[in-house]
Amino acid sequence: MLNFVIMFQCAWSTLVVFNTKLNYCTSESANSGLMHLSNVTVTPSSTGLSQMISNSAASLYTDYRPDVARKVYLTWDSANNIISATKIGAINPNAAFVTAWIDFNANGTFETSEIIMNSTSSSASFSTNTFSVPTLASVGGNISCAVTMRVVFSNTPVTNGCGNFGYGEVEDYDVYLSTEVHLATSEINKTHEISIYPNPASDILNISGISSDIDFEIYNSAGQKLSAGKTKNKTVNVSDLTKGIYFIRLKENSNFKFIKK
Repeated sequence: MLNFVIMFQCAWSTLVVFNTKLNYCTSESANSGLMHLSNVTVTPSSTGLSQMISNSAASLYTDYRPDVARKVYLTWDSANNIISATKIGAINPNAAFVTAWIDFNANGTFETSEIIMNSTSSSASFSTNTFSVPTLASVGGNISCAVTMRVVFSNTPVTNGCGNFGYGEVEDYDVYLSTEVHLATSEINKTHEISIYPNPASDILNISGISSDIDFEIYNSAGQKLSAGKTKNKTVNVSDLTKGIYFIRLKENSNFKFIKK
């Protein structure tokens, strides 16, 4: 009787890091006409990173995350960053609450430890606070992956950034963290203007934010490269893919998750 030992030699696939958007809980006011935020400003303490200045009109909820001009850039493990909010309205907005969170650990939940401003009732129409970016922030050093900052202006305290309330406003912003203290904002912005749509996609994946066709690579959820090529008229044909989750890598290491339906 012969015994055979069959040896398989496998090679590890190349590590690929992909960036996806987290889904956060919903929150909005029932009435923003009586009081709302007219401005939210974030001032990074690091040299080379610009202020994020957001002037706005009344709204129940606004998602500013797609707005390139309202991105927040901070340095990982930095201190003395400043957030401020201006409150206006017909009914004593000064006495309302302003609470802001940044989801530093990127778990999709606004936790007490992630509060960067908690302004209670006061006589001032301008609330401000100094905050730090913790060393345990999970996206430290990866500027191509954003988490969310949520700012809630409410007539009653909101403890977890979720749910509805009577008067005020809710605003969401993208926050990018970098270990590069002197990285210019213009250089950071270049990797965030590219996006893909529709998602899920059936046959064609459109690429926006590019001026001409670029190289791409498509990977499956196991990190295996399935195809590569160049976009055609700023599109990629994905009709040959089976249903599932995939990742596309574009120029400048911009990586996006998409679903083939």
